[in-house]
Amino acid sequence: MKTFRGLFLILTLILATNNIVGQTPFGTQKVKNVDNLFIDCSEVTNIGWMEYLYFLKNEYGENSPQYKAAFPDTSLTSYSFKHPSYRNYPVVGITYEQALDYAQWRTKAANIILEQSGKKYRYEYLLASEEALQQAFSQQKSKSVQLSAMQAVTSKKLVHIDDNAKEITSNKTIVIGAADDKLFFEAYKQPDSLTSFRCMARVVK
Repeated sequence: MKTFRGLFLILTLILATNNIVGQTPFGTQKVKNVDNLFIDCSEVTNIGWMEYLYFLKNEYGENSPQYKAAFPDTSLTSYSFKHPSYRNYPVVGITYEQALDYAQWRTKAANIILEQSGKKYRYEYLLASEEALQQAFSQQKSKSVQLSAMQAVTSKKLVHIDDNAKEITSNKTIVIGAADDKLFFEAYKQPDSLTSFRCMARVVK
């Protein structure tokens, strides 16, 4: 079996050392009151997307359509996509289709490492739905803290569902804000400098 290269850096380290809390997919928190549903603690970051690009480059080649099609529209960003100072900022300039492709890749990447680690279960990553985001937002509200994306991942705290970047959903809408405990959505139109996304996940046995 081919050895996997180029996975989201911290995911590789955590899974490779078997430092997993139960069967919780890395970087996620359990969605309360919903069976077998987890959601990313924060939006997908620039460093996470760069690891994705690294994999595509090594797997398909620098001139491949897969690699070229995965780049965010950096003309829409107000900062350098690859600048070290912004590694833990949400990736923006991403299309709905690119977000779906990332979730499929993340499923493949995580499951290769789980298999190599001898795990019997698998993960399935999907673009977060409106329903999952709404439930996660209620959890976030009940434990509101100010954390960076990296702190959110390592501490497993839900952050920024309503106040950091607009987020693309599997319903092909985006989160545009919240009032009280309710999120508001509008139709997704095109990538922009304020829109990112996060994944939800399930454990498959």
